[in-house]
Amino acid sequence: LINKLEQQIQERVSGYINSNHENIGRLVRDNIEKLDTETLIKLIEERVGDDLQWIRINGAICGFCVGLVLGIIRVL
Repeated sequence: LINKLEQQIQERVSGYINSNHENIGRLVRDNIEKLDTETLIKLIEERVGDDLQWIRINGAICGFCVGLVLGIIRVL
């Protein structure tokens, strides 16, 4: 019963989102455009700051490895 109810709710929500896709996108765009650049940056950093930090760390590690490999190839 619970699985059936959950499936129906998911189908209805999915249908609502699909039928109102343009309106939802417009609403999001309008709300983002109301924010100034500094506020938008602050919101993004609060929400995804940790993920961005890991992306930076991974980028630095990958860049080091690629540079090391290219340096070795150049020496050979």
